[in-house]
Amino acid sequence: SDEDNLRFRMTFRKHHETANGRGVELVDWPFGAVRRILVPTDLTSDSPETVRCAIHLGQDLGSRITLLHVYEPPIALGNTIGDRTTIGLLKDHRQVEEALKALGASVRAAYPNCEWILRSGDSGLTIVEVACELGVDLILISSHHRHWIDRYRQTNNIAHILHHAPCPILT
Repeated sequence: SDEDNLRFRMTFRKHHETANGRGVELVDWPFGAVRRILVPTDLTSDSPETVRCAIHLGQDLGSRITLLHVYEPPIALGNTIGDRTTIGLLKDHRQVEEALKALGASVRAAYPNCEWILRSGDSGLTIVEVACELGVDLILISSHHRHWIDRYRQTNNIAHILHHAPCPILT
């Protein structure tokens, strides 16, 4: 109801391009209007805590939850590309896929209105790309897991996500 939406309103910073460059605008946003939540996950042992938060938020708001893992293949140094490397990468990708399926199944058992997506590529670019494709209303990112944020900070992905996301980000 409108009364509930008023209780769950928040202000977020909306970054946008202006004629004079990059601008920031404070926007009042109805928290109750969240119908799709994107939850990027690194599939570490810390991931379930963020997923639990997403489930609670999804239940409270009636939102669809999408778990996203972006697979970034290990960087091969030197001339090591060959059959053994290819088999190793395929095995690694399959293990990641199985871990995401297991996490997705556990979420679906607790909250059926969910899905999971596995993509390959640059994490920052892919998170924003998927958020745009799905028309998500909120991205829920864990920022207190030191190794997770370090992974994104190393390639400046967190700045890219913050500046290009089509919706608010809850950390």
